[in-house]
Amino acid sequence: MDRLIEPVIGVPSGAFEREDEDEQDDEPERTVHREKPAPAPALDLHPFIQGLLKTLPEPETNWSIEGRSKWLQAAANIFDLMYKGTGSIEIKAKANDELTMGREASYGIGEPSG
Repeated sequence: MDRLIEPVIGVPSGAFEREDEDEQDDEPERTVHREKPAPAPALDLHPFIQGLLKTLPEPETNWSIEGRSKWLQAAANIFDLMYKGTGSIEIKAKANDELTMGREASYGIGEPSG
């Protein structure tokens, strides 16, 4: 006796639609909790760079212009320690809100300019 069953290769349209929209479910709706994505595989980066990247705030959060310029200056200092070369790097931040009244902050590293 042959007991093989032919596989289903599709679902007829409307097979999962409710016949009566007013009918109440006995089961509560399930909430999907999404976790943070798994961290990317560790790259073979210098520990200074790894530490710098770990200090970045989460995306879509508030990060002051002064904080950003300090982070960029820290990156410039790290690069100055790690790499050979001449010249200088200057990070200049300018806040454009009423509280700071357009104040500027400059951070420099390397050879003095001009």
